[in-house]
Amino acid sequence: MSLNNLGDRQRELDQSGQAMASYQEALDFLWPFFEARPAVFQRKATYMLRDVLVSRQALGLALTPEFEERLARLSSARPEP
Repeated sequence: MSLNNLGDRQRELDQSGQAMASYQEALDFLWPFFEARPAVFQRKATYMLRDVLVSRQALGLALTPEFEERLARLSSARPEP
């Protein structure tokens, strides 16, 4: 979660582009773990997807097909018991 925390600090400093890059890097790192064990990593993946989404919207960037696929994958995952 350190990259996600870095993104939070960058956002607080109005470094929106850098924050989005940090959030995206954090999500890219976590995603293979989420794919392997969705129930275990669903909560963290949700937070990270949200942060990337908010950052992209703040910068006026469209969602990528990969991001949309990840949103769909997350919404179909079963929650942790």
